Amino acid sequence: MAETVDIAFPHGYSAEITRLYAAMDDKVRDAVRVKSGTTGKTYHFERLADDAAFATISSRHAPTFIMNPTHSRRRVSFTDKAGAYVLDRHDSYKMLIQPKNDYAQNHASAWKRFINDLVFTAATASAVTVLADDTTGTAALGAGQQIAAGAVGLTFEKVLQASRILNENNVPQSERYFAISPQGLEDLLQETEVTSSDFNQLMALKSGTLTGPYMGFSWIMTTQLTKASTTRSCLAWHKNSLGLVVPMELEIHIDQRADLNNAWQANALLAAGAVRIQEEGVIQVDITEV
Repeated sequence: MAETVDIAFPHGYSAEITRLYAAMDDKVRDAVRVKSGTTGKTYHFERLADDAAFATISSRHAPTFIMNPTHSRRRVSFTDKAGAYVLDRHDSYKMLIQPKNDYAQNHASAWKRFINDLVFTAATASAVTVLADDTTGTAALGAGQQIAAGAVGLTFEKVLQASRILNENNVPQSERYFAISPQGLEDLLQETEVTSSDFNQLMALKSGTLTGPYMGFSWIMTTQLTKASTTRSCLAWHKNSLGLVVPMELEIHIDQRADLNNAWQANALLAAGAVRIQEEGVIQVDITEV
């Protein structure tokens, strides 16, 4: 008997790459105002307040009443990003896999996460305001636009409160969005008002998610919302209240580098920025996660 024959047993290897799980959702971009292909070091979203009122005319041939609506601006500054994967020529012949296309897919996923982070950060950060003389200031998200965690998760009452605040601010009923964490989704799916057919037609428990508009919101589940200690900041907003500017869409170049012994390089280039355009259309809904 050949006692050492097992030395000839081969290892099995895959010729395919399994890309590990990561956030890849790009629904956030479709939920905000987007301006692409701009030029310049900044971009301004022009704002016009509906604060002018008609005057009463009490006599014939009265002078024309000149209305004076308030104009203002919000400024977006851009973040330039770049990164490359490099595959040495001497490595490529040693592998069964050919990862160049998977590197490009990783770039595309990273681009989506970058956009999500920009929007979520801009939603609650101080926005840059621009006055008529081009001086700048900041505008914070007011306390009236924030719902405290209150040591509880995402509840039906918090969703109702967010909806009420938007209604009181005269925010349009359409194009409202709500971004929640996986824990927030779990919390909400335990609420009778969400899961009972007596209250809605979502069949949320059957699908394990919110499959359609609920309470006037389209729902986005994401792992990218800000968390400080045990407090997660979920977000409710109207599409026109957040602006995303993309002067340079994602470019992926797969080339050989003569300076690196003809190694293959998958290089990504991009630039974007975001700003909160209207405080009245954004609600920070804090929840407690343990």
